[in-house]
Amino acid sequence: MLAAKLNKVRTNAIKLSKEYLAKRSETVLADVNHYCLKKGPDGTQTVFCINNKSSKGDNYEMTVKGFKSNEAVVEVTRCTSITADAMGGVKAWFGKGEPRVFTTAKALEGTGICPEAERVVDAEPDSAAGALGVHTGLLMTVMAAFTVLFFA
Repeated sequence: MLAAKLNKVRTNAIKLSKEYLAKRSETVLADVNHYCLKKGPDGTQTVFCINNKSSKGDNYEMTVKGFKSNEAVVEVTRCTSITADAMGGVKAWFGKGEPRVFTTAKALEGTGICPEAERVVDAEPDSAAGALGVHTGLLMTVMAAFTVLFFA
């Protein structure tokens, strides 16, 4: 289901901008625990973040850059709404080793992906959200979707 959702995000980004496929991915964050890539031109960009925290990892908030100042952003794995700060960064909650995929709210209009009525404001994942922790099958699905999203 996650792979299908991410493929739909990518398909829509290509539909909105022919430059999506031609534009190379750029690293927006790389540290000892995280790797985040931005793909596509502004307005249709997708930012994908993976980490090495495992399903037993902690919950933490982190800023991810790649958007315009005050731009409405949606994190599609949790259908959360976030507004970019003055520097184009979004503060988002990470936890349990789960990946995060961000795109502009405008790019999702009319797609059925995270409809506005179903979005929530990003908040620390509660213990119930931990039940969604990444297990091997989900991680493999995410990595396959990541490959399609950024290297196709």
